[in-house]
Amino acid sequence: MTVLYVLLGMAAVVALLLFLRVTVVLEAGDEWRMTLWILFLRFRLFPKRRKPIRLRQFRIRAFRRRRLKEERRYRKKQIAKRFSEAEKERKKEAAPQEPKRSLKENIEEGVWLVRNVILQMVRTFGSRLRIKVIRFRITVAGEDPARTAIVYGCVCQAVSAILALTERGLRVSYPRGDPDAVAVRADFLSGKPVFDVKLNVSFRIWHLLAAAGKGLVSYLKKPRETKKSKSDDPGGSRAEKTKTIRRKNEKQYENAPVPAGREV
Repeated sequence: MTVLYVLLGMAAVVALLLFLRVTVVLEAGDEWRMTLWILFLRFRLFPKRRKPIRLRQFRIRAFRRRRLKEERRYRKKQIAKRFSEAEKERKKEAAPQEPKRSLKENIEEGVWLVRNVILQMVRTFGSRLRIKVIRFRITVAGEDPARTAIVYGCVCQAVSAILALTERGLRVSYPRGDPDAVAVRADFLSGKPVFDVKLNVSFRIWHLLAAAGKGLVSYLKKPRETKKSKSDDPGGSRAEKTKTIRRKNEKQYENAPVPAGREV
């Protein structure tokens, strides 16, 4: 009975952890900042805090210890590198030789795989994100007024397109009673652009795990069968098909009767 109570308690703790809401605060102004909030705990992700300089780090003993540690790490890396190279050679000798694939095929498969994984994660995770726009103010400025006006129009179009796309697939909320919370302005005098952006992105931990699971499943799935060998493809590749068509056309042209009054 005690074991059952312990298991139930552990399951309840895990469920509470999975349903915790995590908030990521993104700020862009004089400097970029990223902060993670879990309940009342605050973690600074970017920029990282600089460690204070201590005088004892510059003593001779400290230098000797660092040197010994670096030598040990270098020796371990060399040993691991030799072992990995020997293991790779052994696997190459033991494994049967497979036909090498071209660089183009590898790139196409990699791009398709990354695109598929990202799409699956966005479909699962994007609809469960909550984005709260606290402020989104951009001031376009420059030395040339004509160029500033052109850049201002481009920025307005880009911001409107981004907001429209985010509102379609994501949950986006704006502050009420503040019409200047989202604004794009043009400044023809200062000559210095200004960014004042602050967003709160919140989600639950199990949402992130579900998206990661979806991405893993799509990664483990067999990719689409577009890369077939020439023996499997009775019609051949596109290049071969075009070559055969050209040959047929050339033969037809050669065998065609020559009209009167013309010489070939």
